[in-house]
Amino acid sequence: MMGNGIAGAVILFNPAEDVFGNIESYAPFVKLLIVIDNSPSKNHALADKIKGSWNSVIIANGENLGLAAALNQAASIAREKGFEWLLTMDQDSRFEQGAMLSLEKAAFEHKDAGILSPVHVLVGDTECDGKAGWTPLRVTMTSGNLL
Repeated sequence: MMGNGIAGAVILFNPAEDVFGNIESYAPFVKLLIVIDNSPSKNHALADKIKGSWNSVIIANGENLGLAAALNQAASIAREKGFEWLLTMDQDSRFEQGAMLSLEKAAFEHKDAGILSPVHVLVGDTECDGKAGWTPLRVTMTSGNLL
């Protein structure tokens, strides 16, 4: 993979206790984790735990600037640091074991793609449909994508 590879971005807003576990499912696969916290008050314990676990940049906005503004902040940081791809994650999203490796492989194989999106399985769904391969999409969720 050319460039610096994959940076990851997670957008926080008053994060729950399980957020760290969600982040753990993908953070080891990114070279830089960019955390944008739109909460009115910074969660210092979570920030310290993240900083102690991965190469990370944490931006505490002190207010909810909205998802688009937070994603733009993360994208700017990733571009400044020369990353080729940005993984976009919501605080309540996670990857199943092996899924992040598949997405990383897709990035290597589809270098000209503007966005790569995995199959999203929502809480309460039993499983994904099991389809293999790639399909062009017109719309996808924000979380779990490589830009």
